[in-house]
Amino acid sequence: LAEMMCDTAVLAEGTEIHFGNCVSPREMDDHPKVSPHIYGVPQHDRTLEAGTNTYGTTLTEQSLPAGPFVCRRNGAAGAEADGGAGSGGGGGDGLVSPILCIVPSKSGSVEEVTRANSEALVPELQALGFDWVLGVDAGGDSLTGGIDFIEGGSPETGRDRQMLHVLTSLQGVHFTHAVIGPCCDGESEQHEMASALEDAAAQNQFKGSFSLDPFLPYLRKLVVGQGPTRTPVIMIRAFEGDLEAAPAEAGAEAEATGADSDKVVIPRNRKCVISRSWIMVGAALEYPEGKALHITRQIGSANGEISEGFVPDTGTYVPKEERSTGS
Repeated sequence: LAEMMCDTAVLAEGTEIHFGNCVSPREMDDHPKVSPHIYGVPQHDRTLEAGTNTYGTTLTEQSLPAGPFVCRRNGAAGAEADGGAGSGGGGGDGLVSPILCIVPSKSGSVEEVTRANSEALVPELQALGFDWVLGVDAGGDSLTGGIDFIEGGSPETGRDRQMLHVLTSLQGVHFTHAVIGPCCDGESEQHEMASALEDAAAQNQFKGSFSLDPFLPYLRKLVVGQGPTRTPVIMIRAFEGDLEAAPAEAGAEAEATGADSDKVVIPRNRKCVISRSWIMVGAALEYPEGKALHITRQIGSANGEISEGFVPDTGTYVPKEERSTGS
């Protein structure tokens, strides 16, 4: 997304775009430390071998180029990380992307978890001096709570939901949130996501939807070595018509209710049945500056068919057009 925004010249010349991810606590001794809960990565442009298990690691982030990207007048993205990989130097302020935000707490009451994470990350993010933060969530468990809350016992304690609390608490920073490929993470049923978006619309937070088609060339470059159940790959597979069709009764039921009958099974987590068209769009939301989310109702659900735990892929996704006839 950072590269695309530079390529399309939607921002002023010289604008620096950093990028990063939020992750759960893990061993970070070899990662350059920006602040107690924010780190860089020790390597950039790392090649991911087919079948590499990246779960619980920062290997995916290490496969990215060093940033920030700097917008040029001709629309080209220029990466300016003068300090070099793993040095913590580069860009105008010494910060090198991708950055990793460690979300430290998920156990305790909702209030305790939210307070601990906000007290840890809000001041550290404020200190970086960003003017605009664009949150990007593949699947949308930041809105529904997903299933990343089982240990905490409430959808509000899920990591992505907690990060949304953090970002909406920033003072003097414009915050936009994009949910891309709603439900593609297999953590939310379609009716749960629809309810969450309706709630956002009722609070004047939902600003519209957009096609992911222009993002595909950028996504394809970044999924090399990734397995077929990673969320960016699932979005690509939706466009290629390569996801398993839902059982006939699911499509018939949807058609009878006037809903989209082109239903597919998300090949991970709860194996939710979702309209394929949903996975091919994004939803944009805006939040007032410095206005934290209210802790709300139980927005997620642990009911239904949650698999025994996601088993990392042993293979790598091969685009449909590149597969041999007999495979």
